[in-house]
Amino acid sequence: MHYQRVPTKTSVLFRAGVWLRTLFLSLLITVSGVPVSALSEADYSTNNIFIYQKGGNTSCSSSSSGSQVSGSGNVAKMWNYFISKGLSDQQAAGILGNIQQESGFSPFRQEGTYINDFTKGGYGIVQWTGPRRTAIVDALTSKYPDIMAKYFNKQYGGATSKANGYVPEGISVEDNDKILAVELDFLYQESTTRTVRSGYGVSGASEWDSIKAASSIKAASDVWLYSFERPLDQSPAHAQKRADNGQKIYDELKGTTPSAGASTTTGGTTTQSTGTCSPDSPITPGDLSAATLAYAWPQYHTPPYTTRKPEYATAADKAQKIGMYIGATVDFCAKRGDVVDGVAVDCGAFVTRLVIDSGWDTSYNYNGKLSDGAGPTDTQKNWLDAHWQNLGTASSIDTATLKPGDVAISSGHTFIYVGTISGFDSKIASASLCERAPMAGRESLTKDGFTWYRKK
Repeated sequence: MHYQRVPTKTSVLFRAGVWLRTLFLSLLITVSGVPVSALSEADYSTNNIFIYQKGGNTSCSSSSSGSQVSGSGNVAKMWNYFISKGLSDQQAAGILGNIQQESGFSPFRQEGTYINDFTKGGYGIVQWTGPRRTAIVDALTSKYPDIMAKYFNKQYGGATSKANGYVPEGISVEDNDKILAVELDFLYQESTTRTVRSGYGVSGASEWDSIKAASSIKAASDVWLYSFERPLDQSPAHAQKRADNGQKIYDELKGTTPSAGASTTTGGTTTQSTGTCSPDSPITPGDLSAATLAYAWPQYHTPPYTTRKPEYATAADKAQKIGMYIGATVDFCAKRGDVVDGVAVDCGAFVTRLVIDSGWDTSYNYNGKLSDGAGPTDTQKNWLDAHWQNLGTASSIDTATLKPGDVAISSGHTFIYVGTISGFDSKIASASLCERAPMAGRESLTKDGFTWYRKK
C-alpha cells in the first residue's frame, strides 16, 4: 500500500508531523488482540492507510495483557472479536470485507509490491502504512519479540489459504493468534480514537461509533473504506467489491454471534477477553458484567460505606490524574460530615466510569473528560437526552424490557441496570454521594422522578 501523491507543500507539512504522531501512538498503545471461521480465497490489493489521527475519547487504551482470540480460522476469530466489541453481524461483515481485500485475513501479510523489501509498504490485517505501520510493528515486536524475529520476513508475508484458516504456512496457530490479537486491539484502539472522515460517518464521532451507527453491510463497509483504510482506489466499483466481500462473510457467519465480552467457546477453544479502557483497570471492553464485578461490591451495604473496591479506586485515581470526571471532592464530603476514603464516592461518577471503562460507550458524559464538559447527574441527563434513546419515565416503562447498560437518571441521582450477574446481588449497580461506594443497589426500577435511557 502506498501514500497517495499530494502536492509538494502538503507533503512537507505531512512529513513534518509524522514523527510526532508516531511518537504519540507508540506511547499510547501497548496492546494484544481477541476472537473467528473461513470462506472464499482472499483477493488482495494495495491500500493506503493514513497516519494516526487523535480524536474522540483518549482515555481508552488496551492493557498489557490484551485480548485473546477464539474460533476456527482467522475469519471467525476476527468476527468474534468485532461482535464482542458490540458490533452487529452486518457491521462486523462490513469491516471483514475490507480486511479480505487488504490482507486476505493474514496478520503477517506484506504488501505485494514490496514483498522483497520489508521496510516499505503495508503490513498486517489492514495493511498499516507509513508511521502507522511503524507503530504496529513496534507494538508487535515489543509484545512478542521472538515471534516477530522468526516471522517478520517475506517468507511469511504472502497470500494464505482458506484450508489453513488463513494462517501462513509454517506458522503455528498459537503464534498466529498472538499476533492477530495484538493487531485487533491496535485496530480497535485506532478506530475508537480517530474522528471519522468528514462526510463518511456520524459527524464528530469516532470511526468505531460511526461503524456502530451503520445500518447495513454496505454502509459499514464504506465507513471503513473511506475513513479508516482510504486506499488508492476509492471508486464506487471498488467500494462495492468490498461490500460484496462482506456480504459473503455475513452469509456464512451470521447467527454465530458469541455473547459480547463473555467467555466464549468457538471451534473448541474457550477464551476470555482481558482488555481495558481505563489505565490499569482489570475490565473487559464491551463486557459490562465483568466491569460491574470489578468495580462494585456484590452486596448492598448500609451507608455510610465509602470504602471503594481496589479496582475502582485504582481506576478513579488514575482517571482523575488525566482530567477525567470522578465525582465529588473530599472537601465537599468532609463539609457534609461524611466519611471519605481519599476520593469521595458519587453516583454519577461511578456510572460514568463503568460505562466508559467497560467500553459500553466511551463517549458517555462528554467522553468523561472535564475539559469536554463532563459532570454530575444534571450534566449527564443533558448528554443522555442528546445521544441516547429515551425509554420513558420509570413509572411508565415495562421493566421486563430493560437491558444491561440502560441508565436511570433523575435530577439528583443515577444508577445503571446490569441484569443478572452471577455473584452479584442485584440487577442494578449504584453509588451514593458521599455515602455508598459502588455496590449492588436497592433502587426501585419504577421509582418516580426517574427517566430510563438506552444506548442507541
